[in-house]
Amino acid sequence: MSTTTTTTTTTKNYYWRIAGFYFFYYAFVGMFAPYWSLYLRSIHFDAIEIAKERYTELIRNRK
Repeated sequence: MSTTTTTTTTTKNYYWRIAGFYFFYYAFVGMFAPYWSLYLRSIHFDAIEIAKERYTELIRNRK
C-alpha cells in the first residue's frame, strides 16, 4: 500500500466520522428541540425561572 492510498483512506474515514457525528447531533436536536418548551411548561417553569437557573449555574461554574 502506498502512502497516498493510506492518506486517502485515513482522510475518508475521518470525513465519515465527522459527518456521522454532525448528522446524529443535529438529528437529536431536531427531534427534541420542538418539545423542550412544552416539557418545561408542563413542569410549571416560566422563562424567567429558566433564565435565572442557567445564569446562576454559569456563575457558579466560573469560580
